[in-house]
Amino acid sequence: MAKPKKHRAEWTKEIIADFKRMVKDAHPVTSVAKALSRTEAAVRKKAFDLGLSFRRKSKAAKKTAKRPAKKAAKKRAGK
Repeated sequence: MAKPKKHRAEWTKEIIADFKRMVKDAHPVTSVAKALSRTEAAVRKKAFDLGLSFRRKSKAAKKTAKRPAKKAAKKRAGK
């Protein structure tokens, strides 16, 4: 009995570049998977491998990230 063939498509440099752009532009996983003709699981796995995240920062987290370190430390200390 013959072994079944694997039908996995390779991740080329061009596909990875498109993938990174879509993640950066905050496209949802489903649309990225559909655009690249891959499963959602494959897209999530590749994002993990590349250190990318589909999670969006909350507005509060964005404000805190923009605040200079000294001001944030003073505010936490109650000064």
